[in-house]
Amino acid sequence: MTSIKTGLLASVAFLAFASAANAADPILPPPVIPPAAVAPLAHDWTGFYAGINAGYGFGEVYNDAGVTEFDRVNGLIGGVQVGANAQFDMFVLGVEGDIQLSGMSQTLQVQDPNVTAAVILLDATASLEYFGTVRARAGVAMDNVMPYLTGGFAFGGGKLDIEGYGSDTANHWGWTVGGGVEIAMDDSISFKGEYLYTDLGQSEYTIPGIGSDDLGLRFHTVRAGVNFHF
Repeated sequence: MTSIKTGLLASVAFLAFASAANAADPILPPPVIPPAAVAPLAHDWTGFYAGINAGYGFGEVYNDAGVTEFDRVNGLIGGVQVGANAQFDMFVLGVEGDIQLSGMSQTLQVQDPNVTAAVILLDATASLEYFGTVRARAGVAMDNVMPYLTGGFAFGGGKLDIEGYGSDTANHWGWTVGGGVEIAMDDSISFKGEYLYTDLGQSEYTIPGIGSDDLGLRFHTVRAGVNFHF
């Protein structure tokens, strides 16, 4: 009997101790996982830059009547650009100017207008010797990648040469519009690809012994470039 009582008392004591220990443990709330922080954009496009570019151009020469005898003026282009950007959150606004040397030209054989007794063919060459643009740019910064639209003022110098009669040059003024993508490798260098459509408008060309004509030039360019930021 004494052993039974002793066992019962020991069991009661153990249960009482366990209940007291459980009562002493605080009830902790479940852990709260904070929302993931949105990382700020790592690349800042604000600042000045300068660079070089090269590409290809193709288009046509037209006159007052809209006739496009020179309909495949084409060739390589290359030049330099300078610009500046200002970034506002994800949006980037900027201005860029560039000047290009141009190998765009086309040579056709035309009939000598001053010879009627026989058909004499002459080489007539229309070419764009240089052109440049001053453009606004508006882009969306996706960290170090920035697609953008661009447009503005364009200018250039053309030349018309007719074999046996001479040549004439003229300055052109017009407009351009296009877009591209620029990718920054780090804070100091970026690469870009760009497309532009340009219409340089009409200017008068006069060839001695033949006469004058108002000619314009419109063309497409695709080019790649590298910019150095500072």
